[in-house]
Amino acid sequence: MKKYNPLSSKLRFGSSALLAIVIAMASNAYAQITGAQIDESAVTTTIYVDQSNPAASDSNPGTQSEPFATIGRALTSAASNIANGARIEIGDGTYREALSLSAFSVSDPAPLIIEAMNPGQAVVSGADVWTGWQSQSGGTYVHAWPYTWGNAPTPAYWPTLQPIVTRREMVFVNKVQLTQVLSLPLPGPGTFNVVDGSTITIWPPAGTDMSSAVVEVSTRAGLLVMPRGISNLVLRGLVFEYDNTAVNAVGNAAVKLIGGSNILVDDCAFNQNNWDALSLSGNPVSRVTIQNSEADGNGENGIAMSKVENLLFQNDQTSSNNWRGAAGGFVGFDADGMKITRIHDASLVNYVSSYNQTGGLWLDTDSRNVTISNSQFCGNLTNGFFVEASEGPVNLQNVLLLRNVSNGIQVANATNFAVTNSIAYGNKAGTFIGGSDSPRKVIDFATGQSYSLYSQNFSLNGNVLAGTSSQQYVLTSSLHSSWALFVQTLSSDYNDWYGATNYAPFSTLFGRQNLAGWQSSTQQDGNSTSAVPSVQLPSYCGTPDQFQ
Repeated sequence: MKKYNPLSSKLRFGSSALLAIVIAMASNAYAQITGAQIDESAVTTTIYVDQSNPAASDSNPGTQSEPFATIGRALTSAASNIANGARIEIGDGTYREALSLSAFSVSDPAPLIIEAMNPGQAVVSGADVWTGWQSQSGGTYVHAWPYTWGNAPTPAYWPTLQPIVTRREMVFVNKVQLTQVLSLPLPGPGTFNVVDGSTITIWPPAGTDMSSAVVEVSTRAGLLVMPRGISNLVLRGLVFEYDNTAVNAVGNAAVKLIGGSNILVDDCAFNQNNWDALSLSGNPVSRVTIQNSEADGNGENGIAMSKVENLLFQNDQTSSNNWRGAAGGFVGFDADGMKITRIHDASLVNYVSSYNQTGGLWLDTDSRNVTISNSQFCGNLTNGFFVEASEGPVNLQNVLLLRNVSNGIQVANATNFAVTNSIAYGNKAGTFIGGSDSPRKVIDFATGQSYSLYSQNFSLNGNVLAGTSSQQYVLTSSLHSSWALFVQTLSSDYNDWYGATNYAPFSTLFGRQNLAGWQSSTQQDGNSTSAVPSVQLPSYCGTPDQFQ
């Protein structure tokens, strides 16, 4: 899988003294966060699946010389040995099956390890290969279509979704995804249309030789589902793709993990699925590590989480997501590169969430003790980073927020929020302080404690916040009656507030101001400047992929 070094571009940070404070703060936060701690040596049984072996059969004993042909059969075998745990080794190939962990539970003491023999070469796919396409005039091809999925219902309390957002059909020709349209004739190469219970019409990409092309049609939803929790689960080196889960509930995904503890996702890819790719939720799900993994090119969120405690998230990417939602103008409300609600004790390190057709990262409601460091949020269609209705602390440290169409940082009714040694460059606004002037009530899911949250207790230190045109601002706000509270609890200094050709780049209840006006009004930023930033910015954030 891909490995990331998000801040290898030698960005300019603040003073050495300030950096020492940041490191100390980070160390204190990280000391509380362990992620998954799994003793993989406790496993006594190894089960082999290898469809590349001509002798593979589900009638075999599942040994290395006589492996199973399907992962599902290996899981059945592992379930009969729950007390001793199991390691399932998966050989190279595409496994066209949907997997369930319903036979396992949180009370099982030993680990269940599901891993690829060669990372990235064991693929769990929601698609089947279809042959027998009939040529039509104008370069199109047709095939019988037996499914009547129709449009999924819009989830309760959601805004009305356009029809294209509620579809679930996907087609890939030689691994190139076609674009779905809702009526014939097709507009051009690289498109397709389905008529429920009747036919599917495709127009392959230009230059495709259909006599040798591999056409894959998504037919399965829920590639891996853990319905009732599990302890000590490891997913390693696996690829999950082409799942056709539709929008029908928050949290439904290609890989859906509900509840449990000690969960490790290592070196996995969750790409080109119809809706969410990876979902973790529970009451709570605890001690989770997700590392060296990617969730790119998915129909809505790359990753969705809810009620997660003790998360270590490192060297991961969620980019180029929300193509399904954006096709119908659905770019907010629930969509983001990664959307997290109710997270406690989390460290996100070396994380990239860029070029999503929505925002980069959204912490929505009851975020407590969260640190995001050495990470990049670039080129997203809305905000780079959004924290909402959270008691904090939430800390951004050494983060790049580059050329997001809307705001680099957006905040709504969050408190105890700090941004240190970070760069917000070329966004509509470097930081936008919004939300409601009335307090937002939030209940801590773990303790039951109730909070009434305003946007207050912010710290901005050692940052570069730069606009590159007269239409870009360094800081804006929509607050009115609660603006005074924000200012009274603000701590801001040693920043570079650069407005380029916008000579009054602050826009708040104080009106349009330059740095001097801001300093006078807030009694903050006494040591800050408005100089041309001396930063070196990357030409591309993260690792380019085929989903651009």
